[in-house]
Amino acid sequence: MSNTSELSKPKPDLTIKKTGAVYTPASVAFALCELAAARVRDRSGLVLEPSVGEGAFLKGLNDHDFQNVVCVDQDDNALERVKPLHPKYQFVASEFLAFSRQDSQQKFDLIIGNPPYVRRHNFGPSFKHEIEHLSKDASVPKSTLRNAWAAFVVKSAQMLNKGGVLAFVLPYELINVKYGLAVQQFLQVKFKRVDIYIPQAKAFKNIDQDAVVLLASGRSDGKVDHCDRFVHEVPSLDDLKPIRSAPIAGKNSSDISLDIAALLFDSDTRSLLAKLRDNLNRIGDFCDTRAGIVTAANSYFILNEQQVSEFGLSDHQRPILSRSAYLPQGPIFGESHLKELLRSKSSLLIDFGTETVDSLPERAKKYIALGEQLGLDDRYKMRHRSPWYRVPVVPVGDGFFFKRSHILPRFCINEAKILVTDTAYVIKMKDGRSIRSLCYSYYNSLSLLFSEIDGRFYGGGVLELTPNEFRNVPVVFADPDASEFKQFISRFPRNSASNEVLFEQNDQYLRQRLQLTSDQLTSIQSALVALRSHRLRHGSA
Repeated sequence: MSNTSELSKPKPDLTIKKTGAVYTPASVAFALCELAAARVRDRSGLVLEPSVGEGAFLKGLNDHDFQNVVCVDQDDNALERVKPLHPKYQFVASEFLAFSRQDSQQKFDLIIGNPPYVRRHNFGPSFKHEIEHLSKDASVPKSTLRNAWAAFVVKSAQMLNKGGVLAFVLPYELINVKYGLAVQQFLQVKFKRVDIYIPQAKAFKNIDQDAVVLLASGRSDGKVDHCDRFVHEVPSLDDLKPIRSAPIAGKNSSDISLDIAALLFDSDTRSLLAKLRDNLNRIGDFCDTRAGIVTAANSYFILNEQQVSEFGLSDHQRPILSRSAYLPQGPIFGESHLKELLRSKSSLLIDFGTETVDSLPERAKKYIALGEQLGLDDRYKMRHRSPWYRVPVVPVGDGFFFKRSHILPRFCINEAKILVTDTAYVIKMKDGRSIRSLCYSYYNSLSLLFSEIDGRFYGGGVLELTPNEFRNVPVVFADPDASEFKQFISRFPRNSASNEVLFEQNDQYLRQRLQLTSDQLTSIQSALVALRSHRLRHGSA
């Protein structure tokens, strides 16, 4: 069986995921050194590079006449390669957070670099210990320190002299995920000015990660009463001359997201959107949502019809949808789509229910034994299930929404009553509300625009909404009649370009309900096109 045999293949190299080693192009390092140099008056001051890597920033610092530089990296071999090129600099082989505690009184005038991108589940034991200490010392929740780069930012801010400058290349998460926005809120009370530079071009072409530049200056010994914050669009991270700029005035995460998005449209549109957000219902007002089924091993628990027959598991099969790529073009998943799915894809969940292994048929016992031979029962999520092979089934919903999408988010009506995996959110309508109405209400330029503003995207342009972000999308609830709904279905976009207005019929309904002018509606549509194009600028997913 091809699917289960793949479970025994060697795992891919996780070195980059665990170390966060993403080396900075020399041109990007030089540009950031130049930007930082303009904010540092005394070039003889003490400088720290906390994640040296290949030393790209060291050459930039030298070219800008910084001579008093401390260079830190946990990779001894990396330091040995770089040392001979910069004999005047001081080199320290240490993990950065541990280094910061060895000499906690040492302060710097500039801290510059490209911190590692390591997610919390890849933290080593010593780094977890340092995170615990930093969280208490800086009065920052551990939830804000869920990636190594966030910990580097917080700790570096503590290590600066009064008036000091922080200059980092950071992942796009700084501006479009909850903990990134929390880092921004931390910075706004520590610095007198914060600038974020967003490139039109992708910074790191070989990884699925977009990046921005953070420049925070005017570090204060105490709490800053007012921080000037700006976001700038630049051609690339090696050309940091702003094409356009916008202020960031918001205090909470929703307002900050809107301010940053407003870089791509005018201030009047930003004001209109803020007003609408404050006065509209949210998706969560009309339905309950939860993540779909976590099998923890899709290739074992989700089979095709032939495999189910070969293993004799037909009494334990339930139809399930595991990928948005299997969806039809429109927003309805019906019986005909289910039949096609079962015929062509692995789409049958093996559900052993509440039966004990002793009460199961012999062929089911053999299949469970196969899973144990593959080591599935030792996997993390399996060890926390009792028994390991019992998949917690999330009941069928009225509809579902796939958390990741490309050009268009996928909100579907579940006419076929199919289960979904945790790639989607299960939607259960509240009493008296129709799934057709909510689906219709979501697909307009305003709700799609807020999905772009509040969601986040990855290097390939994939949009993602967390459960809370999806529930908080503003909607104008509509109850279309049969004729209106049929027209909506017939005009649902098929192969849409990113610069199209996709739902003109629904937009006109929106205009009437909200009493928008033609210019206001056009502004909303244009803002959606601008944000969607910005997200997709690195090519298709």
